[in-house]
Amino acid sequence: MDPETRDFTLRYRRFMRMAEILARLAPERAQSMLARTLGRHASPYRMRADSMKAAMGTALALEPDALRLAWKAWRENHGLFAVAVFHYESLAKGWLHERIGVATPALLDELTTTGGLVLTYHCHHQNTLAALIGMHCGTMTALAARADITPSYPILGTYIDRINRDSERWFGTGHYLFNDNLRAVVRESRELLEQKKILLALCDNDWPTGPAIPLLGRWFRPPVGALTIARRLGVPMLAALMVPSAHGLVLHLHRLPAETELAEILAAYVAFLEMHVRANPACWQGWEWWNRLPTTPPSGSLLG
Repeated sequence: MDPETRDFTLRYRRFMRMAEILARLAPERAQSMLARTLGRHASPYRMRADSMKAAMGTALALEPDALRLAWKAWRENHGLFAVAVFHYESLAKGWLHERIGVATPALLDELTTTGGLVLTYHCHHQNTLAALIGMHCGTMTALAARADITPSYPILGTYIDRINRDSERWFGTGHYLFNDNLRAVVRESRELLEQKKILLALCDNDWPTGPAIPLLGRWFRPPVGALTIARRLGVPMLAALMVPSAHGLVLHLHRLPAETELAEILAAYVAFLEMHVRANPACWQGWEWWNRLPTTPPSGSLLG
């Protein structure tokens, strides 16, 4: 691990320790405010402020005052995530439903009956999203990468394991499906979707292969394995995003066109993200890597 990454990871561990103290000791009614304050002043991403603010400003053409507010809100959202982690173990007591609104409850109710693929984004709250779907719908399985092979795991592993373990408690009969065995992942994903179960996947990171699609003026290759399976089976597909609000979080859902070409589905998936990012830049973690995306599409990667 290089010195800068180690410094960032150590700051992250200190940040999570402070969040745990806040979650345990602060009055319930004050925790959202204090969590935002924690994120604003102690988020380890403060050391990456220049690159992340540059990404926001370039992608969204933000004026200095708007950029300052967006960056502040992003860090506050990170604080909300950190404190939420330590409430996962007691979600059944109502914490989740008190803090999260659902903008389109009919779609969430429908998902309980139909099952299908839910495509989401890195938003700080994807684990909370998975827990909410699992609690509401009775079962849910989430695709995930193994964390114990990452360089930061020896330092942050305690918190990573806690996030996975405590959020998974609310998945019903589902679980985290780690992608270290691709053949097994494909087989189980297909079986789940055939059984009208719910599969959750994050598809906004850049993948080494696959079709390229524009995102806020750059190009990226989203992983499309789960989407391809769902499209072949003709099951419902939704885009989902947890968006911070003045009073907590709001889950937004959007139906994706299922019986059409892959390009149209991906375009709808990205358009949903862009709409929310333009309205609330704090809702997306992708500012970490957006600057590294190419300004032109990789050769031969475009969908027809």
